[in-house]
Amino acid sequence: QGKSDLCHKGMLHAGKVMALAGVELLENPELVAKAKEEFDNRRGGETYICPIPPEVKPSPLR
Repeated sequence: QGKSDLCHKGMLHAGKVMALAGVELLENPELVAKAKEEFDNRRGGETYICPIPPEVKPSPLR
């Protein structure tokens, strides 16, 4: 929905916010450590199980 001026401005603003969040994380490694700790706590010990079997390989690009 980026065709309208209002939507385009909103997408640009969202992009700026995400970029600044990335800069903030790069400048503050302790923030990254806190985020990882919170993520692990919220997961409650569950681990990710990939639904794709390990023997399945991507097809080569043509």
